[in-house]
Amino acid sequence: MIRTALPLLLVSTAVAVAPLHTAATAAPEPDHSLVVSGTGVATYPAFDPDVERYAATTTPETAGSLTITATTTDPAGRIWIDGAPDPDGTATVTGLEDGDEVAVFIDDAAGRSVHAVVYLPHGFPALSTPVASPGATPGHVLITPNRFANGSDTYEAAVDARGVPVFVHANRDSASQDFKPTGFGGYTVFRDDVSGDAAGSRLVQLDRAFEPIREIRNIGLTTDAHDAILREDGSRIMAAYERDPANHDRQNAVLQEVDAAGDVVRTWNSADHFAPVDPTLTGDARDAAIAATDTMNPFVTNPTTGAETMRLDYAHINSWELVDGDQNLLLSFRHTSSVVKIAWSDAEDRTDGRDFGDVVWRLGGKFSDFDFTDDPYAGPCAQHTASQLDNGNILIFDNGSPSPTNGLFNDAAMCPDPADPAGEPVGRQFTRITEYELNERLGTARLVWEYTHPVDGGPEWFALFAGGVNRLDNGNTLISWASARKAMVTEVEAVTDEVVWQLEDDRSHGLSTPYFSYRAVKHQVADAIDPTVVLEAPADGAVLDLGSTVRVAQQCRDRGGSSLQQCTSTATSGLLDTSRSGPLTLQVVAVDGAGNRTVVTRGYTVSGPPSVPPVTPAPANPARPDAVVRAPGGSWVGDGQYDGRQRVRTTLRRASTTVRVRLQNDGGTSTDLRVRGTSGSRAVRVRYFVGAEDVTRQVRRGRLRLAEMAAGEQVVLKVKVSRREAARSGDRLRIRVRANVPGRPDLDDAVQAVVRVRGGQR
Repeated sequence: MIRTALPLLLVSTAVAVAPLHTAATAAPEPDHSLVVSGTGVATYPAFDPDVERYAATTTPETAGSLTITATTTDPAGRIWIDGAPDPDGTATVTGLEDGDEVAVFIDDAAGRSVHAVVYLPHGFPALSTPVASPGATPGHVLITPNRFANGSDTYEAAVDARGVPVFVHANRDSASQDFKPTGFGGYTVFRDDVSGDAAGSRLVQLDRAFEPIREIRNIGLTTDAHDAILREDGSRIMAAYERDPANHDRQNAVLQEVDAAGDVVRTWNSADHFAPVDPTLTGDARDAAIAATDTMNPFVTNPTTGAETMRLDYAHINSWELVDGDQNLLLSFRHTSSVVKIAWSDAEDRTDGRDFGDVVWRLGGKFSDFDFTDDPYAGPCAQHTASQLDNGNILIFDNGSPSPTNGLFNDAAMCPDPADPAGEPVGRQFTRITEYELNERLGTARLVWEYTHPVDGGPEWFALFAGGVNRLDNGNTLISWASARKAMVTEVEAVTDEVVWQLEDDRSHGLSTPYFSYRAVKHQVADAIDPTVVLEAPADGAVLDLGSTVRVAQQCRDRGGSSLQQCTSTATSGLLDTSRSGPLTLQVVAVDGAGNRTVVTRGYTVSGPPSVPPVTPAPANPARPDAVVRAPGGSWVGDGQYDGRQRVRTTLRRASTTVRVRLQNDGGTSTDLRVRGTSGSRAVRVRYFVGAEDVTRQVRRGRLRLAEMAAGEQVVLKVKVSRREAARSGDRLRIRVRANVPGRPDLDDAVQAVVRVRGGQR
């Protein structure tokens, strides 16, 4: 990135500025604005001082250039863009690439406000979250936006609660699918195979910073992109669709397990367990074969000639997971409308007498091993995701299917007929999420939970193909609607079935067909990317005249998702120290919200008469108090910043919330720290805890003493903020926590948390 608002050699470096106002200032809190412009640029969400991260949608004509304009109504306020000051608050940043972030700091009487603007790949949709309530599960959502059209671009992204990516990648003229964490650090995603001599897809393993590590393919088979199991040692279970060697009119679903050494150790083929119909059969023999096949639709009618041909993909496997201590594999077969558990271990390792590959049971379809109780639709239909929950229940994204006469697909009905499950399939043109409790002894499947998206006066949502569902740790359910297209992702609350979060494509590019994501996964993405420092001046090894005036030109940047928080240097007011001759150094430090730190040191020499640097006596107490603050669901702010201006904002929507303040000794010797904190107000009650101990009285009076804190030692102070009956929406309290070394007023640090009340009492 190149920032062109000011000549680089005129850029000051002192981002950690002295306080501009005292805490006792009675002036109203300053108003801020942030505007992002450029060719074909739009931003989301709408600016709110409490929102840290924004996304800039772009076109090819944007050409990597954004103009940032930020303002504050505080006349003494300052604006910093990518770690460099802007007197007029406007800078044009060029050379931006997909996923780059432009950092904006606003320093004024309210403290420091931090914002980041993410440069999106051209064509990436403008996302919105029309529903985003406190009941949503914290974390990011991994998606693969796709319009499922030939030649269209697809993307990989991990987005925050407002749909702003912390990671984004464009896959041009290709397809990405099944983007998810590995479970042992890093991620995997399927991308179309571009090797030139192989069909299908490739599984790309990414590290924690989303950089590709390796590409994985099946051995001797094509690679299917529906799902994969990858272990930390490199062993995996992947799938392929292969023409039957004895009958090229049908296509088998094949699972292949490869060990850590790269050798195939297990192969499972649907042809050995599901009975597709031989198209050469006629008359009674054919009718009997059709009746005996698992497949819901063994034949396809050519709309032009009326001729019937064998459906190639008679099984269509689309999800699988190891269950029961890795003894079994749970699979979803769309074209049999059944979820199947198969043995994935050898007979000598089992107690049920089954051998590897045997079918343990079928749930749904023509030959279900379970009778469905409390389910009027007799089980799943053309489903796309199945998983076994911790309690043993089976969770399913139950697509449904059209009727043969509705024009969506020819002869596409794939649902079991509730009156005759083994007979001709029927249509059911809506999608539902189902959870079944199985009783294997009695052979019953009880529908214990069902969800269809609520609508007002219209049909229920219908995902003709694709889709996914997973149960979150707090009991909520995350649904990716795929081809339903009315929303990308919905999160449903565990008890009430209330929609607590929803991600949608705002169709900002004028497309008639919005983007969807085949599946979505919620995961807390850790920022594993260090910020960067660009130091244009001075040049390394520069020789400067004694007493000369030389300004430092620096920029700090970040793209890891936690936003740049600091860009500081050892220069005073942006000027190099040339007051004494000899070799000297300049140090610039960039810190992001996850605490990732980058330090750049630049050496230079001042020429002139020999000088003897003054001897400064060691301080009586070289301790260094540091206060760091974190809002609920946010990142730590203020690590290594000692000016008392670090601040977070949070919203009090329910009865209470908790802000955390980390008090640490960054100095070289042990010390006592004394802590003082703000009392509550008529609207808000404030209490302080160290562990389970209530220390509110001591903190309010400034008498909490943290004794003999060793160098590097940390103590977390929990600040519990609760609504009082008098609280009204819009009430605000600024909480300030200060730590200092007793008897040394110059050795202190403070943090602030601005708490705003929203909504009525709950």
